[in-house]
Amino acid sequence: MHSSVTFKVNFLETMDNIQGVIMYKFVIMCLFLSLPVLAYAGEAEKKKNVEELLVLTNAESSIDTIYFQVSKLLQKIANKIGSNPEDRKVFEKYNSRIMNAMKKEVNWKKMKASMINIYMKHYTEKEINDMVAFYKSETGRSMVRKTPEVMKDTMSASQSMINDFAPKMNELMQEMRKELNTVNEKSKK
Repeated sequence: MHSSVTFKVNFLETMDNIQGVIMYKFVIMCLFLSLPVLAYAGEAEKKKNVEELLVLTNAESSIDTIYFQVSKLLQKIANKIGSNPEDRKVFEKYNSRIMNAMKKEVNWKKMKASMINIYMKHYTEKEINDMVAFYKSETGRSMVRKTPEVMKDTMSASQSMINDFAPKMNELMQEMRKELNTVNEKSKK
């Protein structure tokens, strides 16, 4: 009788162990299978934070800057066309078409997804969270407000330096042309 009880006890303990192992494996398998879901949840949170960062930094206004730059470029072209009314009329027609086409093709709705992917690729979740915290701060909000003027002044300063350098660059380009002509003359002989 004693051996029968021992067998039953050992059998039950073994079954408990097997059930425990199966349960353990089941839990591990569930955790393993849920990793992509957890990673996706982390990615979803990171994406939400990137979207918030783009709002806080007023990233959408970068499109307006592109429009302004292209408009300025087109205005320079218009100034070179001269005062012939017929030429100006044609140019204005195409200027308008160019700007309308650009606004359809180059817009925030299309650019936003790319921007989110770029930020998610290059920044960790902690970095994004730190940036969100910064841009929520008084200093961060001040930076967002002042950045357009800082960029304008920076562009003006760099344009001034380029304008100052232009004569030297032209001089070097002429020297290069002369040397290339000399090299080409020698190679023809």
